[in-house]
Order: sequence, then structure tokens, then C-alpha cells
Amino acid sequence: MKKNIYHLIIVCFLLSPIVFNAQEDFVVKVNCGGQPGIGDFVPDINTTGVSFSSGTIPNDGSNFESQLTQEEPFKSFRYTKGSSMAYAFSVAPGRYLVKLYFVEPYHGVFAGTDPETRTFNIDINNGEYNFGSYSIMTEAARQIGSNNPADGKDQVAILTQEVNVTGNVLDIVFDKVSNDPLVNVIEVFGVSTSTPDTENPTAAILGESNIQETQVTLNWSGASDNVGVTGYKLFQNGVEVPNIGNVTTYLVSGLISQTTYEFQIQAVDAAGNLSPLSNLVEVTTVGGGSNPPIGDNWVKSGSDIRYTSGNVGIGTSNISDWRLAVGGKIRAEEIKVETGWADYVFKEGYYLPSIEEVEEYIEKNGHLINIPSEKEVMRNGIELGNMNKLLLEKIEELTLYIIKQHKLQKQLEKRILKLEKE
Repeated sequence: MKKNIYHLIIVCFLLSPIVFNAQEDFVVKVNCGGQPGIGDFVPDINTTGVSFSSGTIPNDGSNFESQLTQEEPFKSFRYTKGSSMAYAFSVAPGRYLVKLYFVEPYHGVFAGTDPETRTFNIDINNGEYNFGSYSIMTEAARQIGSNNPADGKDQVAILTQEVNVTGNVLDIVFDKVSNDPLVNVIEVFGVSTSTPDTENPTAAILGESNIQETQVTLNWSGASDNVGVTGYKLFQNGVEVPNIGNVTTYLVSGLISQTTYEFQIQAVDAAGNLSPLSNLVEVTTVGGGSNPPIGDNWVKSGSDIRYTSGNVGIGTSNISDWRLAVGGKIRAEEIKVETGWADYVFKEGYYLPSIEEVEEYIEKNGHLINIPSEKEVMRNGIELGNMNKLLLEKIEELTLYIIKQHKLQKQLEKRILKLEKE
């Protein structure tokens, strides 16, 4: 009802005589902050055939200069303290490409604020396309390939949509979800219907988050088109998931725990052209029972926490193929290493080097046989389990040398006693 009231206000405003542009030649580029035109952009207050809701507020962006570096037309914006804000464009019937531009001036930009605090719904062409809970910083971050909304600071989020207008008004409505809706720039272009669009959209970049027992959240960005992306096809193990719509995030549910799935996304434009398939994302759901997920790949079971796949680095990015890599000191009361042992020294057939061989090796190499040199240890470190085994090997060899010396000593003692008796 609220939206219809705004539409009535706008249509009444537009009843004054206006000459409609030919649909295919229609071009309007509006600076919504009402600032002087930059290039082809015209202030919304000076644009013939464009109206906006009364009570909305233009902001020149000057009070955000210390936080943002954007210049016009992306510096200023129009917003509302009310629950809704609407624009209406006087057009001839036909197809139009709508491009909306947003830069977040406050939430997530100033210290201590939440990047996703400002959200609003966007309705284009009287319900033809709806975008729910639109977050400027979240979308801006996705368009530069990031899943972190904080990366959307000082970035331009662009929403592109092609619509089919059957009357003489193209309307765009922004409804508050949390905090005030705003918009920086609106562009509207007439789309030619005489030349078919044969250009494919570009491929999207697919990612995943919040992997649980029976569901996972997929999100994607990066797909673009010469006219505009109008929807997406999601494939799960090669089979299309029906009717996901024109969204950039989707919750896949009904999965089986501890099962691996493969996902890809494909962009579609209004002419039905398809982008190449995105990168392949492989997801393994977590186990059931009392093991709820607490983040990507982390699972909590009782008072225990475990990492379900991949390797872990603490204080270092040089993880390589180590299950746990730590860039710093580790303190513990006890460490248990499960490895082989050196009792092979006492088995028949073990070659025990002579003392002369050991001496010669030390003089030539500067370290014991089978023990790494100082340079090797400085370069590669030591493997605790293997080093303990090698040190035991040397202890057991020393034990054999002592036993051998003891036997020789006993023989010498007997000979001495025999000589003394003679």
C-alpha cells in the first residue's frame, strides 16, 4: 500500500505535458545528490521527466570526505529518513537497461560500525524485479571478488537490470529494512529490440561459506554482461537447481551429512545467453549428532574442536604440506610422538662401523654417521620423532662398543693373571 501511494504521487507529478524520447534513443544519467553535472550526469532536480519522492534529502558528501575518496557523481547521494524513497522516469513503452550506483558513506566506514547495518529492498518497474535486503558494502565487496563486507569500504556497488516497461513510467523504489535507503547515481538506457543480443555474460566467481550437516551457503560475484545479467543457473553435481532467480547468494539445503558435493554457477542475460560455467566448488558436509559447525571446516564436539579438512597455520603462511605449522614457540607439559624405534641396532646382521671408520667419517664430515650436519639442521630443522630414533641409534651403538670393550678387557685381565702366575 505504501509503495502504491508513492507511485500515485509520482504519476500525478508527471501529468504535465512531456515529449517522450524514442525508446531506443532514451538515455538519462542522473546525479541523485543534486550536485552540478559531471560529464553526462545531470542533477536529478534539473532533469526533465524525472521525479523523486518529496521529503527525501540530498547530501553533497562533504561531511564524509575524511572517510571516502570518491568524486562526483559518486560522492553525493539522495536518501530518506522515512521508510521509502522512489524515483520515476517518464519513458515510452519498451525495454530499458537500469543501472544503479551506490557508495556506503557511513555504516562500516566509521570505526565501530557494522558493514551490513544499512539494508534496503529495491523494486524496479513496479514489481518486475525485486532485490531484498540489499547491502551496499556487501555487494561492493563481492564485485571486487571478496566475501568480506568490510572490503566494500569506499567502493562503488553497481546493480544492473533490464526491464520491459508497458506504460509510460519506469519507477524505482527503495524500501527501508534497516537504516536509511540511499542511491548515488541512476542511469537508464533504451535497449534496441531490432538487433538481437548474442553476447554471452562473463563467468562468475563462486565461493562457499557456513558448511553445515545438511546445508551450505553459496555466494558468487564477477559476472557481467553488455546488457545486464538477469538471472543465474546453479548446478549441483551437474544437475540444475531450479528457480534460484537473480541473486548472488543461495542456501543449498537437503544435503546429506559427511557427503561431498560439487557446485558451479552460470549467468544468464535477458536474451537467454549463458556465461561459461564458474569455477568448481567442492563442499563436504560435516558429520551429524552433537557436532555443530562453528565456521568453515571447524566442528565443535562437546568441549573439543577439530578442523575437518586442510592444514592449519598459526603465525605463518608457509604451511606447505604440514598439518600444523607454527611460526613461534610452542609450550607443552608433554608431547607424544608416534614413530619407529632404533632396536634394529641389536638385531643380527646390523653393520656396526669400527671405531676407526667412525673416526675417519668424523674427520671428513664433521658429524656422526646418519646424523644431519649443523647446516642441514639450520636449513631444514629436525623431525622430532626421527631425531630421537637416530640419537637412540647412537646410544645403542655406544652400548655395543662398551660391551665389546668389556669383553676385550676381560680377556686381557685373564692373560695378565696367567702371566703373573708364571
